[in-house]
Amino acid sequence: MSCGCKNKRQQWEVVADDGKGKVLFPGGTKATADAVSKRYKGSVVREKAKPEPAKRATPTITKKTPASTVPGQSTKANTVKT
Repeated sequence: MSCGCKNKRQQWEVVADDGKGKVLFPGGTKATADAVSKRYKGSVVREKAKPEPAKRATPTITKKTPASTVPGQSTKANTVKT
């Protein structure tokens, strides 16, 4: 059974070209990342960025035009009694 820490664990990655290149080792512990980085000249160990949670979509509210403002249309609501 896996642990319950989910993404709360601190993870490390090894990156080529002094941190400007591609990721050579994506994740794990600091000790493992240090061991892997010794195999690649010019590689750097850095903390892996935590993913941002997905944003919830906000519903779009549209305003309906009342019938009384539509040109050429007459209703009882827009007639004036004199």
